[in-house]
Amino acid sequence: MKTALKIEYFSGEAVEYTAAAPEWAKWEQKTGKSVQVAESVIGIWDLLFLAYNAMKREKAGSPVKPFEVWIETVASVSSEAGDSPKAVSESVASIKVAEVPAQAVKTVDVALTSAPAIAPTIGSSSDLLESMGIKSDAPLCMTCGVKMRMSGACFVCEGCGNTSGCS
Repeated sequence: MKTALKIEYFSGEAVEYTAAAPEWAKWEQKTGKSVQVAESVIGIWDLLFLAYNAMKREKAGSPVKPFEVWIETVASVSSEAGDSPKAVSESVASIKVAEVPAQAVKTVDVALTSAPAIAPTIGSSSDLLESMGIKSDAPLCMTCGVKMRMSGACFVCEGCGNTSGCS
């Protein structure tokens, strides 16, 4: 059982593959249908499935795109009945995969804006002073890492209460 399948890609390239017994066996396994009923049930997905598997067999182990990616590149598929009476009927001789009417295509303008600025986290009074534009040269606490604040001539940590050595 052989069926010639012609594939036209959106790129303009046209290729012909032959779906033979291995492809039909995979089709039967995938669909759960027999080739005896192929004439009455075969559709566009079936033709694409057969063509893809025939292409994989003919490439003999060379890498090919996954089916979901490959199918997006196909503009049309057509079949011609082969040497078997059970082959695909002429009623599905040519099927267009993607015919999109011009009025169905819409152009959409999208305005991109920057994300809103995230407010700085204020963890101590020194951070609060710096957020108001007042410089603070306080060191970070050696115990917890929070910026210390002035306390007289020394620094005190508002996070854990540690001091910079003054009493």
